[in-house]
Amino acid sequence: MRIEYLYRYPVKGLTAEALESAEVEAGGCIPWDRAFALAQGDSGFDPKAPVWLQKNNFMCGARNAKVAALASVFEPRDGTLTIRAPDGSFVSANALTQSGRTKITEFLIAYLATKPAPPRPPPPPSTTFLGTRFAISARRWSV
Repeated sequence: MRIEYLYRYPVKGLTAEALESAEVEAGGCIPWDRAFALAQGDSGFDPKAPVWLQKNNFMCGARNAKVAALASVFEPRDGTLTIRAPDGSFVSANALTQSGRTKITEFLIAYLATKPAPPRPPPPPSTTFLGTRFAISARRWSV
């Protein structure tokens, strides 16, 4: 098998970032791919007890076309998630801390003119938001 391009989507529903390489364990997924999702404020998603929820509980282009214009990059070494809007505005904060998630949430509220729940990234081993049903599964990797 030949892989010509490799991408990960750090935030489900936002743009992909190109990767030069990735280490994937058997049966695993690309580290930090879809590790974050923008839960709707009324979704009922509980990061302390994650369970499968339908797609409409999370922000996506189908619910808000403005979300498709946001570009995201995640740096796993320090937890920094950067989200950039087409107008040049951006947020860059540690998505693994409460203060960072608060900063990200404030940016998203202002940009999307709505009130999503903050991105809720549990530390590794983390959940992942994969597929059309947003299956949540445990995964392990070294960063």
